[in-house]
Amino acid sequence: MSEDLTGEFIIKGHHSDNFAMISNSTLCDARLSFKSRGILCYLLSKPTDWRTILKDLVNQSPDGRASVVAGLNELEALGYLKRVLRPKVAGKYTGFNIYVHEMPVSPDETANDNQTLTGADFQLAENQPLQRKKEQKKELQRKKENLSISDPDITPVDLTEVRRRNDEIFGRNRAS
Repeated sequence: MSEDLTGEFIIKGHHSDNFAMISNSTLCDARLSFKSRGILCYLLSKPTDWRTILKDLVNQSPDGRASVVAGLNELEALGYLKRVLRPKVAGKYTGFNIYVHEMPVSPDETANDNQTLTGADFQLAENQPLQRKKEQKKELQRKKENLSISDPDITPVDLTEVRRRNDEIFGRNRAS
């Protein structure tokens, strides 16, 4: 039996509403992974005033957060997505405005007072508390490392003596 190799192999619906029109050059950009193309199509299907929120994107896909962030970083690296720090409110940044472009835009076309960040610097507003926790942990570690032995509240300890006492108490023999 030979297969019929004529006819339509891609079946398209006829839409009168609730559909998106996206440039074929965008869909066929071979630099984009299919993951990034999917994220881009999802974002371009939204109204122009729709806010891009990482949590929403993660909830729309079984891929997981790391995969979605990787796709967003790819889109940003190729000029389809731009993240710009929102103006400060009460002295603090409140996150990013994310701009999605159907066609890639060069960094020169979107320069904005040096407020743009690379994918490596990307942190959404909802991730900022985690970043602060990491910074606090690093600061605590730095303080621990900088403690002076001359500090009156700290008594220097000879670890070999502590180990010897523990061995005596618990009846262990350590190999030398």
